[in-house]
Amino acid sequence: MAYKQKSWSPFTKMDDENKKKEITSFIKDNMDKMSDSELAKAVREKSDNKTEYNWNTKTKEVEAYDN
Repeated sequence: MAYKQKSWSPFTKMDDENKKKEITSFIKDNMDKMSDSELAKAVREKSDNKTEYNWNTKTKEVEAYDN
């Protein structure tokens, strides 16, 4: 009897982490150049909607939370 493997790949998690780093870097690079609403719109366009991003323009900190 053959068993089917679930469609899970270790590359998915790696891709997710790389995407988070990419978006976090994008936010840090643009938080002084764009308004919060412009930045939020750009992040939504880049995001997979699995992660929520918050940033503080005073401290320059960016946080990412999985939904």
